[in-house]
Amino acid sequence: MNPTLTTPVNEGDIVIVTGVVDEYNGVTEVKPANQSAIVVTGQGTVPAPQNITTGHYPMEEKEGRLVRVVGTVSSKWTYGFELNDGTGPIDIYVSSYDATGIDLSGINNGDEYTVIGIVTQYDSSGPEYLSNYEICPRRQADLIPGGEPVPPGGYTEGPDPAIFAPDLNETTQIGFNAPAGSHVVIRIYNLQGVHVTTVYDGVTSGRTIAWDGKSQIRQKLPIGVYIINVQIVNIKTGKTSIKNYPVVISTKLK
Repeated sequence: MNPTLTTPVNEGDIVIVTGVVDEYNGVTEVKPANQSAIVVTGQGTVPAPQNITTGHYPMEEKEGRLVRVVGTVSSKWTYGFELNDGTGPIDIYVSSYDATGIDLSGINNGDEYTVIGIVTQYDSSGPEYLSNYEICPRRQADLIPGGEPVPPGGYTEGPDPAIFAPDLNETTQIGFNAPAGSHVVIRIYNLQGVHVTTVYDGVTSGRTIAWDGKSQIRQKLPIGVYIINVQIVNIKTGKTSIKNYPVVISTKLK
């Protein structure tokens, strides 16, 4: 966007932008001609971040979205660091041109972090633009040290469960924060309390497990609400944590 434009825009504003669609190093942009092309029409609700793995593919589908990742810092530089949950690395980037006030001085290699931010890209290779993705946090509070237990795909504490459509080959990402070497069991129940499948049962230090909406015998389950039960046992301390989250299986409209 033209840096000389001064139309005040705040987080949560509903904005209509009229302009020309362009690409800048892989990032799709809308370039307004003047200030009158940016119109604030009201207030809305900021979308909840989507839970993804650091190695999510294709990352292009997440460009411009607010996401949450959990992982270990594997390298660091002046304006950012690399985060990896075991599925592949992603760059966390704090632009020197943005007035975020984010301080990276306390972040070190080996630290575990939960990061919330917007997926962007800086790929000068073109013309496909399918590499060099970055997550840009909005504020200091988007960098959560120690890692934060992540609920299943898209679900945040509140009334709205995660929704996915297996008929469209969608999965839900079940996120968790397990210390290295923990025993993790992820079970799915229907609302009658009947166990329909065990998604994972083993030792892992991972952060996400995908569920495709199928039963233990690999049959498609009926649409409806299900409960994801995540049990984590820290083998070193014996401490057990159990969390339950709702998830909705939907289907495509005909």
